[in-house]
Amino acid sequence: MKAMILAAGLGTRLRPLTDDRPKALVTVAGRTMLEAALARLRAAGVTGVIVNAHHFADQIEQFVKGREDFGMRIEVSREEELLDTGGGLKRAAWFFLESGPDRDAPFIVHNVDVISSIDLARMVRDHTQSGALATLAVAARESSRKLIFDEQGNLSGRRAGRKAEPEVVRPAQQTSELAFSGIHVISPRIFSLMYETGAFSIIDAYLRLASQGEKIPAFRADEYYWRDLGRPESIAAAEDEIIPQEIVAEAGQLISDLRSAGWALGESQFDAERFGNWFVNLRRGGYSLRLVKDRSQFMLDGLPAQELKDAGLWQTFDSFEEFRDAMTRWAPTAK
Repeated sequence: MKAMILAAGLGTRLRPLTDDRPKALVTVAGRTMLEAALARLRAAGVTGVIVNAHHFADQIEQFVKGREDFGMRIEVSREEELLDTGGGLKRAAWFFLESGPDRDAPFIVHNVDVISSIDLARMVRDHTQSGALATLAVAARESSRKLIFDEQGNLSGRRAGRKAEPEVVRPAQQTSELAFSGIHVISPRIFSLMYETGAFSIIDAYLRLASQGEKIPAFRADEYYWRDLGRPESIAAAEDEIIPQEIVAEAGQLISDLRSAGWALGESQFDAERFGNWFVNLRRGGYSLRLVKDRSQFMLDGLPAQELKDAGLWQTFDSFEEFRDAMTRWAPTAK
């Protein structure tokens, strides 16, 4: 599977962090945004990535090549003039249309400045099963700009600002206004339908295509962790919340469920040199838990210990599924 990381922006909202580097190379919790996005894509089964670049493009090329392409095939699409999201994707069409096993397969497009636990593999499966032209990760959260979806969950318009009138391209009896999360799954046939030229927004193209009857559904990502990293204060907040993407790939949904139930995330750590071991600390009221992967086994320790023992959780589990099921069955009263 292939993917594109949109990383060509000037990063003006992140100044002064982007005065001497592209936003893709701004660090969050010790990792660059680009590295975090690549790790997420690799965990979802992506083997080839194209990254568009404009601001300090040389630095992005040097960063990728200096790390042996992170074990993937990585191309850099340099934009001498910014092409926006749609123009940038169209310029990279050759990467997705070249001969090979992925020639007709859907691909992922991921903003470099968002971080999430969204299940990308599930999103690709849903897209493939639906036969859609593109699938957009969206959620019911606060945003000045919203996309509008009809009762079947297909794109039908947008609202470009809080006080703006809705722009409806396909009438519907019932609609939902949802915030876009900067992650799409797209079928390669879109390139034969992109008549726009130069710099243009991919959302503009989506709206035109939706008005012509193309199916562009929502992938509801409300249950997942998501944060925009476009401002310095957002990065500071993310560093208090973030967990390494290797942990997200394995246990992101369980952690998301526990956080939704009121558990606060504490320290977390991934140790790639020790068999992929990791731990995540969680706390709520009088409880303090540590989710642990030790080699191929999963464990839970914490306080109060006796309650964990009574719940059958003070043990090792041979599979993550057993571990997750035991955790989700246990619902202690917050203290």
